[in-house]
Amino acid sequence: MLQQFHALDLDADVSLPSLHRSGYSALALDAIERRYLLAGTHSGHLGIYDVQSLALPLPLLAQIRARGEYGHQALINDVQWFPLDTGLFVSSDMRGLVKVWDTNRAVVVEQFAGFRHVFGHGICVTPSGSCLVAIAGGDKHVHLCDIRSGARTHSLAGHTRAVLALQWSPANEHLLVTGSRDNTIRLWDVRKARAMLTQLDMGNDDQASLHARTSAPAHSGHVNGLTFSSDGQTLVSTCCVARQIHTWDMRTLRRHLTVFSGIKPSQAHTRRMRILESAGRPYLLYPNASDLVLYDLWDGGAPVRTMRGHYHPISCLVADEAAPYVITGSGDPELLTWRPYRPEGPAEARDEFQLPHHLPIALDDEDNWSEDEEPAPAPRAGGNGR
Repeated sequence: MLQQFHALDLDADVSLPSLHRSGYSALALDAIERRYLLAGTHSGHLGIYDVQSLALPLPLLAQIRARGEYGHQALINDVQWFPLDTGLFVSSDMRGLVKVWDTNRAVVVEQFAGFRHVFGHGICVTPSGSCLVAIAGGDKHVHLCDIRSGARTHSLAGHTRAVLALQWSPANEHLLVTGSRDNTIRLWDVRKARAMLTQLDMGNDDQASLHARTSAPAHSGHVNGLTFSSDGQTLVSTCCVARQIHTWDMRTLRRHLTVFSGIKPSQAHTRRMRILESAGRPYLLYPNASDLVLYDLWDGGAPVRTMRGHYHPISCLVADEAAPYVITGSGDPELLTWRPYRPEGPAEARDEFQLPHHLPIALDDEDNWSEDEEPAPAPRAGGNGR
């Protein structure tokens, strides 16, 4: 499968009209059917696309406008489907609001407010039935809220500056990992009164025991990106200011001594990325300014693949390894679709290779492009592979 991702290229034949001209800031693909794409924009609009059905002439299934009865009024920084079904989703914005939505009715059924900014959130369903959302709310605490009861359960204290990134472990539903402006990555067991377990230490190349470290930087600057491998054994963290990508073995808490080159500086508050796996070997799909690059997490070095198409820095992405395809969003008014390039063959072969999706046609409203406005430039064609 990864060999197919090595051949990723911009699919100029798939047109993804804009949900709004402000561009995209958050994307999420449902984990159950891999069919429904949730999108948030810089202006606060939300949309749900059907990315697999050829039968629907308008695969934009729902559109929630900014500043409406339920809509956001600021940049949407994160969106996430409820893990067990697509009946609920959660969105958060830079004005400090976290909204829980009923998908079918497109209404807010719960809201958490009072945060300075929300840089990101993460949902976890525990075996006991609790549904917790962890919130990076623009301060040095991590806030935990129960979606079912609507209550704030508690806060995790330990960081000394604002929390920018967080991820629940896919291997342990009680383990939360957070990254902060204080240059640290902290591990928490949310069941415990003294929840902080330890900090990851960028200088640690020995077997680490699981005990609290009080002064262990994970990066030379702000930690603004975290992502796990699907088995939870590998964690990738980023520091865009220092142009660092670190890879951690979560069994030993050691940092792999892998150096990545070609990383461009970025002022992004948060960095979205994705680990792809093939035959036990991990690769990182990474937004490198306006380029989409693929790194070998074991070998490091320069990207094994560089793809160009966006004019503005990429802010969000989703990947479906089974299809396979990648969809990326940026400050550009259109989403871009990437899929493995294959030379054209017989018509039957081309038909078999077509991804089962026509992606959305924008609904007409006052916020879309008008005839008097200058159209956006077309995406730059082609990938630049190595």
